[in-house]
Amino acid sequence: MLSLVLSSTLRGTGRFCRLQGVLSPCQPVPPSAAVSCSFRFLKTGQYSVTGDHDPELLDKVKSGTFKSVLSVAAPEEDLRVPVPQLEEETKKALGGSESPSSTFRNVPVTPSTLYYGVAHDVAAALGELPKPVLVHCRGGVRAAAAAAIGLLTEGDEETASAELSRIPGRSDLIGWVDRFRRSREVADALEVQTESTGLVFRQLFDRESCTYTYLLACAETREGVLIDPVLEQIGRDLQEADDLGIKILYALNTHVHADHITSSGCLKEAVPGLKSVLGSRYAEKGVDAKADVLVGHGEKIHFGNKFLEVRHTPGHTAGCVTYVTDDLSMAFTGDALLIRGSGRTDFQGGDSKELFRSIWKEILSLPDGTAIFPGHDYSGRLRSSVKEEKMFNQRVNAGGEEAFAEVLSALAARLPKPKHIEVAVPANLRCGLEELPGGDLRCSGCQGA
Repeated sequence: MLSLVLSSTLRGTGRFCRLQGVLSPCQPVPPSAAVSCSFRFLKTGQYSVTGDHDPELLDKVKSGTFKSVLSVAAPEEDLRVPVPQLEEETKKALGGSESPSSTFRNVPVTPSTLYYGVAHDVAAALGELPKPVLVHCRGGVRAAAAAAIGLLTEGDEETASAELSRIPGRSDLIGWVDRFRRSREVADALEVQTESTGLVFRQLFDRESCTYTYLLACAETREGVLIDPVLEQIGRDLQEADDLGIKILYALNTHVHADHITSSGCLKEAVPGLKSVLGSRYAEKGVDAKADVLVGHGEKIHFGNKFLEVRHTPGHTAGCVTYVTDDLSMAFTGDALLIRGSGRTDFQGGDSKELFRSIWKEILSLPDGTAIFPGHDYSGRLRSSVKEEKMFNQRVNAGGEEAFAEVLSALAARLPKPKHIEVAVPANLRCGLEELPGGDLRCSGCQGA
């Protein structure tokens, strides 16, 4: 067992500041100490670590002692030998011009990215690169932490622990490596729980907006998605993924929300490579909604060996979608279909008759046993099923489109508009980011930052 003493207050540290009660990535946390590590071979002979300060860095690369190089410095860092130059020199010395990733990889490790996803990428790179590998960063400290991750992956906890002992004062990096180790132990336990479904699943709740967020991941590859993440809960969601050893590939929104701000944009800062997803029908209806991926009806979102099918279910808003698991066992309906109810239709291009058709054609046409996971519930209920909603949902069984529309019209007359609609909708049209003069975007939770 890797012996590390880690204060609980350090778990999940990274590029976060708290503004007006909102945890959001905006300003980097500086390293706690300026520590550097000299060049050295590790006991296993598989990895060596070095820093940009090493005057013989390029000579070592050209010597043929190493078969590959992993740099965990960011390409934009001001280094004596910048990452792009190091990559070029590595390919010249070791080959790999036709397949650059065969001899050189760059996985930036920064204070804002100390989460499982980056640790996973480091482990994957070290697993694929030919040995021995020279691991590089500015001062050698992040390289030592990266090498420790490679050693843990190979089961050499003794050498990994020795590496971490060389970087005192960097509790952020030590904690990052320790969380990676613990997540691997959790993954072993989860294999038993997920054997029948192949899916890791967590239902999470935001008390303020009564919003459900869903974390799903392929049990085998640990690649996953977050559905309808809430800005105020970004720290919780990242910690949950970190604890379970899940690399989040996509932040999926079922629609442009009016009652809370999505954390999709801020998640992109914390998780390199993460993409935001929204239904394509907003654009088709002339709504200027932005996301990395605009998904059409019937498209599939893959994560590991699993996927979610996209079903357009407009009516609550013009661009709502429902996400359905590949085995049709689960449907994430957002605000289209709620437990014993449905979303309202009196703003954002809502259309009661269209919603009625969406619910019956795209959701209640699923197998009776399909579990329904809504975007909200205000009575503490967690889930329903297609069969239950067909039997007990009085709103969708009101007697057809006209009767359904009358029910929703009466509902709109007595309900106030969502209290955050004026702030939430503009932000969510930009994945939870605020557009500044000049076109730049910033996290909507970081006013004044």
